[in-house]
Amino acid sequence: GLNHIGGKKRWSPLNQAQLVYDLIHQCGMSENEVCSSLGISKQLLKRSQRTLGLINRYKMSDFGDQFTTPMYSIFEEIMKTPDIKGWLKWNDSEMACDNQTNEEKLFSWISRIETSDSADDQDSKDGYLYEPIITKSSDIRNLAKFINDKKAIAEMEEKRDLVNAFANSSAVGKNEVQNALIALD
Repeated sequence: GLNHIGGKKRWSPLNQAQLVYDLIHQCGMSENEVCSSLGISKQLLKRSQRTLGLINRYKMSDFGDQFTTPMYSIFEEIMKTPDIKGWLKWNDSEMACDNQTNEEKLFSWISRIETSDSADDQDSKDGYLYEPIITKSSDIRNLAKFINDKKAIAEMEEKRDLVNAFANSSAVGKNEVQNALIALD
């Protein structure tokens, strides 16, 4: 573990998180034992466990087959962002979101979506494929700035464009005006 977490042959963050999970849940080690044996902080341990918990929820969703290792950074940023965690109503004890509706929305934003032309023909080969709205961890930081702006979220979902929704969000605009007023003072 020392070589693969803090040493010269580092594993991907997903594999590191999985090792920590296995040490706790399969080997029966305490969090303190894992931290001292791997040389990591408790904060990093808990964040990796939350991230892995959200990834596991994603894998169980309708979009689970789309998970790839590079997506770990998106999930990690979600767990590092208090506004998004609050919007999801993340529950540490259950390692799950208490707001399933918002969880499903978030998963749809980081996934490709296929829709059919007609509501009657779900098996149609003429479906449209929409690319993910969120493709990198920095998108999560921008999303957090307007996550509670329902109008901006609706616009983002309709146009499948995070940048446009961010630019037109009244929450972001109010924040920018307040920052300008503070700067003037």
